[in-house]
Amino acid sequence: MPDNMDVLVYFNGQFVPLREANVNILTHGLHYGTGVFEGIRGYWLKEEEELFLVRCEEHYRRWKANCRILAIEPQKSAEELTDLTA
Repeated sequence: MPDNMDVLVYFNGQFVPLREANVNILTHGLHYGTGVFEGIRGYWLKEEEELFLVRCEEHYRRWKANCRILAIEPQKSAEELTDLTA
């Protein structure tokens, strides 16, 4: 098993080890590529030991708007998603 399987990821409303984040084989996005992509840039400043996210909330607002096009309704607000990301 790869070394990164202990990395924590956000999956189904909670942080879990990557090894526990699994999707069902019948998941629509797996078969048809249904999904919405939005990249969020971040910079780690070693001197301050802090991650600085670039316009994270704006990215999530765009992402949520694009989700609506595919009738995907994320349960969290852009503010909540930003907090989770940070």
